[in-house]
Amino acid sequence: MLVLHRATGFVHASIPDAVAALRALGAAHDLAVDATDDPATFTEDGLAPYAVLVFVHTSGDPLPRPEQRHALEAYLRRGGGFVGIHGAAAIADDVREGWPWYRGLIGAAFTGHTAAHLWCDGMDRAVGPFADAPADAEVLAPGLAMVSWEPATLHVEEPTCPAARGLVDGETRADEWYGFDENPRPRTHVIATVDESTYEPHRGRMGADHPVLWWHDYGGGRAVYNAMGHAAATWRDDAFLQSILGAIELAAGQT
Repeated sequence: MLVLHRATGFVHASIPDAVAALRALGAAHDLAVDATDDPATFTEDGLAPYAVLVFVHTSGDPLPRPEQRHALEAYLRRGGGFVGIHGAAAIADDVREGWPWYRGLIGAAFTGHTAAHLWCDGMDRAVGPFADAPADAEVLAPGLAMVSWEPATLHVEEPTCPAARGLVDGETRADEWYGFDENPRPRTHVIATVDESTYEPHRGRMGADHPVLWWHDYGGGRAVYNAMGHAAATWRDDAFLQSILGAIELAAGQT
């Protein structure tokens, strides 16, 4: 498995936690894991050894050069597997317009998410002083903390899908819930949705049908996207990690 965690947009604080968790999953399931933030790894020969590629929090433009993009497309044409996680859908506008294949691979593009609440001394928009920030808040800079996730009800539509492993229909799960520019349902198999009536979607509003986990055959291979995984604590959640492991197995064609 090759894990790409290059971020040219918002840099998620949980990237090190995600990479460590993916390495641990690999070690526990006899899967060798390489991780990089260097897009130069993406050549046709360089990708050939991998059973699956995982893009975690790859905001912005993960592969800026044409030959790198062509290598990813060729990898899928050969039947390769792809898993995108959370920030992988936060595609830069020029990528969305100039490389529509990649948006199609993800299934949809990020447009907004639940409100961010800040704790900072002397900031008008802050909820309170930095010292009052919750213990699980993300520290974005010295004296600045943020919480952008809310608990919401998750509905599992395909409970037998490997990527649904560990998830329970009707459970309450906290995350930074993404909204997308288009509903992926007509083009993908939706595995799970989030119930917008159970939280405040803010700029991530999609309405009654709000997919957050899906898979599809694409470009000769198979792709899975999971919109969850923003906070570091999520990457210590065994149920969530079982879902990620199932997504890896599904994309790699093991199930």
